[in-house]
Amino acid sequence: MANNVSKSFGSVVAVDQVSFAIPNGSFSALLGPSGCGKSTLLRMVAGLIPFEGSLTLHEQPVEGPRPEVGMMFQTPTLLPWRSALENVLLPAVIRGRDEDDRERALHYLHLVGLKDREFAYPKHLSGGMQQRVSLARLLMTGADVLLLDEPFGAL
Repeated sequence: MANNVSKSFGSVVAVDQVSFAIPNGSFSALLGPSGCGKSTLLRMVAGLIPFEGSLTLHEQPVEGPRPEVGMMFQTPTLLPWRSALENVLLPAVIRGRDEDDRERALHYLHLVGLKDREFAYPKHLSGGMQQRVSLARLLMTGADVLLLDEPFGAL
C-alpha cells in the first residue's frame, strides 16, 4: 500500500503524492506515458531508492530491498561472462545452491521458450531472448512480489 508517495530528482518531480492499494495475490499494471514516473515508482516499491510518504508491503514498511521482492528492469541486466543458464542460476549462487537449483533454472529457461539456449552467452541472444533470460532469473528468486518494468518491450 502506498500513501502519498513522492520522489524528486533535484527540481524534477518524478512521482507526486501517489496512493494505491494492491490486494495480495493480484496482478496490477501501471499505465501512463513515457516519463510519468512508472519506473521510479517500481524502484520505490522495490526499496531501491528513497522516497517521501509511506509504502508498506505485507504490512511492513518498505525501508530498503527485501528478499521477497524481485524486480526485472526495462533493459536486460545479464552478466555478459555468464551463459543464460549461469545468469538464471545467479540468485541460487548468491544464497547458496542446492541440488535442485540447476533443474529449476532449466525449467524456467524452458518455460520462457529458451530450451536449447541455456549455454548461449548474452551477446549471442537477441534482445527479446535476453529479456526472457531476465524473466527466468526473476522466477528463480522465488520472490512473492514480482515487479516487472516493461518486461516485454523487446519481445
